[in-house]
Amino acid sequence: MNTKWKKLYFPLFWEVAFIIGTRLWSIYALYLYFLFFLGILVAYQDSFSMRAWLSSLRSGKRFWIPVFLTGAATYLAYQFKLKFPSLLPMVLDVGIIDIRTTGVVDMFLFAVTFMFMAPFAEELFLRAGLISFADKKKMVATTLLSLILNMLLYADGWVGMVSMALLFLPMTLCYVCTRNKYASLTVHLVYGLCYHMPDFLYAVARMSMR
Repeated sequence: MNTKWKKLYFPLFWEVAFIIGTRLWSIYALYLYFLFFLGILVAYQDSFSMRAWLSSLRSGKRFWIPVFLTGAATYLAYQFKLKFPSLLPMVLDVGIIDIRTTGVVDMFLFAVTFMFMAPFAEELFLRAGLISFADKKKMVATTLLSLILNMLLYADGWVGMVSMALLFLPMTLCYVCTRNKYASLTVHLVYGLCYHMPDFLYAVARMSMR
């Protein structure tokens, strides 16, 4: 059997365990996310090369044009994600997993988990590790599976699932079109920093004034 598929046994089991865990013990969601991403990063540690990433960053328009286009598409998808629930007045619960933080340790754990660990783990597993280019049917099937698994990481209601699938669609298409995991990783990392950094800095400022 192909080595790539063998390597998926643990990550797929790990995600199923994570999904069950967050539904049963949602109060511990932050710690479960940390453990999930840590397990994925350990499993895919040999799939990342800093030298290859830096080489991609220096490769010019072939790399940066898809990155900028994906960044713009991700921004638009994020704006739609914010407005989508308001288009459905009958929906009371969006269905996004609630991540609670209590105290300084949780706050820094949240920052590390979602600004840094999540982009690397999701791109190495759900994009580069899962999507197959063996033939067109496998590519379509694994791309859809990638989106489904990605949305299940963050949502447990259909509105949240649709919102998260649309948010991650540009990054997924970026990887499929370029076949370069460092392109979608770059976008994902920038998105994570832009989305979470303001809240993190605000929380740090509030704590420093107490």
